[in-house]
Amino acid sequence: MIPPLQEAFINGYWDQMGDFTERLFNSTFKANPYMERAIMIGITSMSKETMFSDFHNLNIITTTSDKYVDSFGFTEKEVFEQLDESEDAIWSLLLASGYLKVEKVQYRGKTLKPWYHLCITNLENRYAF
Repeated sequence: MIPPLQEAFINGYWDQMGDFTERLFNSTFKANPYMERAIMIGITSMSKETMFSDFHNLNIITTTSDKYVDSFGFTEKEVFEQLDESEDAIWSLLLASGYLKVEKVQYRGKTLKPWYHLCITNLENRYAF
């Protein structure tokens, strides 16, 4: 399944989808008197710059932010330490960050060691890599 914004870009209705999404988010988050706070995940920088340009109090927390390092994610130091230990650590990092997903698991050999078949999660990631 292609995410809606990518679908709009690919099929030539990006402007209409952008306008709709911006109005939806404004009425849901900005103009809603019953909402004090909200958390949104999976927002790319490109999306934030366009559809969220009317929001003035956004706190951007990325995978390399120190603010919630004890709660989730990896620190930059942890990532580089793992990569120094093993080049295979990149696959775990890409899985944990959502760029890849496990499509199938096979158990091989006498010890039934897992062998993972990975795939890219969406077209945006496919173009990035």
